Amino acid sequence: MVEHVLAANPARDVLEELRRIMRMVHLQSRRLSASFGVTGPELVCLKELDASEALSQKELGIRIGVSPSTVTRLVDRLEAKDLAARRRDPTDRRRQLVELTAGGGALVRRAPLLLQDRLRRSLEGISAEEQASILRSLRRLTEMVNARDVDASPILAPGDLT
Repeated sequence: MVEHVLAANPARDVLEELRRIMRMVHLQSRRLSASFGVTGPELVCLKELDASEALSQKELGIRIGVSPSTVTRLVDRLEAKDLAARRRDPTDRRRQLVELTAGGGALVRRAPLLLQDRLRRSLEGISAEEQASILRSLRRLTEMVNARDVDASPILAPGDLT
């Protein structure tokens, strides 16, 4: 439930809430890395591969909302960890497909729900009016910090995809 209390210093309180969110993204990334040996973006890839079986790198990148070079780096890292593998497409030998390994599948089954998935579920549980209000406020904040043209990949991980 959102508190409707007027703050003594609303600008400070907005910054504090934003820092809380950024800190939570950072903490989740560290926990994932320490407990599961993967980053948030790597887990997003694994979950998409688990839901889709084998995909081309291009299709994987489209589905998770990252550039071709980023998906290549992610798949390289997942291959190095033996969590995903590339193989030739049997119907078109020019294409490579990416698929989960047994280890990747096992990791997906024991991995926690990602912060962005928890947030999506929470947003879906509130009214359309409240969602629109949050969106308007966030868009105003991005304008205030001149971030409208910053890449907004749907992967929440601090500094991981720079």
